[in-house]
Amino acid sequence: MTSIDIPSSVIEIGNQAFDYCANLSEVKLHEGLEIIDNSAFRNTSIKKIVLPSTVTRLGLAAFENCENLRSFSSSGSNLEYIKENTFSNCINLKEIKLNEGLIEIEKYAFDQAGLTTIVIPSTVERLRSQAFSDCSNLKHAFFLGTPKMDGFDSGSKTTLYGFKNSTVHDYAKNNGMRFVAIVIPEGLKATNSNYKHVTLTWKAEGKNKYNIYRSTSKNGAYQKLDTVTTTSYKDDSIKPGKTYYYYVSIKYEDEDGVLIHDLKSNIASIKLAPKNVTGSNADYQTKSKKVKLTWDKSSDATGYVVYYRDKSTDKWTKIKGTSTNKTLSYTHKLKSNFKNREYAIRTYKTVNGKNVYSGYKIIKVSQ
Repeated sequence: MTSIDIPSSVIEIGNQAFDYCANLSEVKLHEGLEIIDNSAFRNTSIKKIVLPSTVTRLGLAAFENCENLRSFSSSGSNLEYIKENTFSNCINLKEIKLNEGLIEIEKYAFDQAGLTTIVIPSTVERLRSQAFSDCSNLKHAFFLGTPKMDGFDSGSKTTLYGFKNSTVHDYAKNNGMRFVAIVIPEGLKATNSNYKHVTLTWKAEGKNKYNIYRSTSKNGAYQKLDTVTTTSYKDDSIKPGKTYYYYVSIKYEDEDGVLIHDLKSNIASIKLAPKNVTGSNADYQTKSKKVKLTWDKSSDATGYVVYYRDKSTDKWTKIKGTSTNKTLSYTHKLKSNFKNREYAIRTYKTVNGKNVYSGYKIIKVSQ
């Protein structure tokens, strides 16, 4: 057997399922898989593993002695442990991505692996001794959290990257290892500068290079806008009426100038539109068959637009538009009595000759 596509109906791959299938070099796994048990793919020729996000357990020595394995990635947040000897003697394993949600990395998990760089997720609470024993090529170990350090026996002059005064920092000092303090951009805020540009501000210690990313969807694809060395940025390539999402990352390079890892800030969003109407009220006058609408002034608005409908299934009908934000009421004369009616008010801002609208403030009126 040289390749296998394991269908999504498979929930568990049992103990030693493919152990010593020496020619097996390609395995496709699918969402729905939950367990890869002990030694399931040990002693195979697998080159790449993309672990489904549904996997909750990776057993002991699951990929031990997979000398051709070059790449492993785990997504989602369900996998909590890297067990003993999981990647032991994977001498060509260079690329690895571990998932957030991981809690512990056990003894000999990466014994004699070919890693040059490892990023330990922020959720990892404990790193067992000898987890990276005899990883002679390991140069950079990034710690995004503050795990309990039982040991880091890589057998090489590994540089530990972590936060100042953290458990990682203490371990490096106590064991004579090189330590580099890392920082994460914090408190990212996005403000609207009169629809001309969005101003981003954040906090971070030291002198760093910051990459600015933007998207029109929080979970969508982010586009890199620029790289700066200050803790603020102006984005003037905006369009009024849209919502934008931003994050900032710090770029770390090794002595060869190669990018190692990006540490991301929180995501900040901003909608380039006036704020919704506040303080609204409707007073139905039975005798005069009138509805008087009132609302608070919006300093960001050019004016207001009023709509109504008799039923929730009816279309909205525009009945009034104002050209100033000082007009804060409107009286609607009715042709007949009614049982239920809905009104909606929204603000608008005129930008470069075009109106940009807020969301609707809906007011229900009953007789």
